[in-house]
Amino acid sequence: MSEAGASIEPTDDDALAELDEPTSAIRLSELWPVAVGGGLGVLARYNLTRFRWSPTIFPLWLQEQWLYLVMNSVGAFALGLALAFFHTHPQHGQRLFLTTGFLGGFTTYGTIASFEQHAIIASAPSGTVLLSLGVNLSIGVAAAYAGERLGQCVFQDVEVQS
Repeated sequence: MSEAGASIEPTDDDALAELDEPTSAIRLSELWPVAVGGGLGVLARYNLTRFRWSPTIFPLWLQEQWLYLVMNSVGAFALGLALAFFHTHPQHGQRLFLTTGFLGGFTTYGTIASFEQHAIIASAPSGTVLLSLGVNLSIGVAAAYAGERLGQCVFQDVEVQS
């Protein structure tokens, strides 16, 4: 029961309700999948950001904006697929590893104010950065929705071997 007396509704399927209920207790069994997955996702993103087209006719800031858009769109689509899968096949630790950990580290939504973005802001024409952020967020939401809808169609009747 919350302070107002209303019950807390689970944010996920019934099998995860107990694990997903807000609590002040930090469980090591929940931290390590997020930490390992996040570390691997960040390493994947870092290695992809070092990719450069050569020779190029495009300025560096434009190359990086396209790369971030592709990474964020692919990550958001994969997140939608993963959420649809874990909704029908509850596996709490694997869900934390893939969604919060790997895909959270891989996408750059959490690093909008990062060093890389400051470098792009300094070299990009005025207004381009705001346009880029808006496009990234819009396409990301659409990709996550598309991934979740596809996942609902694909995973609704799939049995997973344990």
